[in-house]
Amino acid sequence: MPPSEPVIITDARLSASEDLDRRQRRYLWTMLIRVICFAMMIFVPGWWKVVALLGAVFLPAAAVLLANNQDRRAPATRPPENEATRPALPSGDVVPGEVIPVEVDDPDRTAP
Repeated sequence: MPPSEPVIITDARLSASEDLDRRQRRYLWTMLIRVICFAMMIFVPGWWKVVALLGAVFLPAAAVLLANNQDRRAPATRPPENEATRPALPSGDVVPGEVIPVEVDDPDRTAP
């Protein structure tokens, strides 16, 4: 099985549950505005009644369109890198020696 490509987190799409939650909240707010438009038809005078009526008529279609708008971005991957242009880290120097543990309870020895 080939290794999976790393995901660039800034381009990653939402999880399915987050996407569904966001679409449900958008639908709820749009329908709440529709209810407010119905209430405005009772209280506002003149041509504002027509504006409220148009809002109440067309908001359900807009709410359904927005609620069905899923996140359809393709999963993001890193761009292919050219191995020749990647800088290599220099090899580290090896210092021969040994590690001497320092006892904390020994007052004569101090940590280097």
